[in-house]
Amino acid sequence: MRKLIQPKIRDFRVHVERLAEGASGMEAAQLAVLGDYAAGVQGALNLDGKAPFDYAGLATDEALTDVQRSLNELEKRGER
Repeated sequence: MRKLIQPKIRDFRVHVERLAEGASGMEAAQLAVLGDYAAGVQGALNLDGKAPFDYAGLATDEALTDVQRSLNELEKRGER
């Protein structure tokens, strides 16, 4: 999973950083949030575990679920 998603996330972060360089105000703040989410996903994909006590796959799933939950909350707030 990491090998498939990691390059896309890295490219997305670079793209967001380039856009943020020319942005100001609200757009810059929104791009910063997108960059933070991308960094969170990238960090979740790089979690290491110590089997049999700590499985990286479970930690990655929990971290990505937290990101998904946060995005869902943002979406709900935006619908108001």
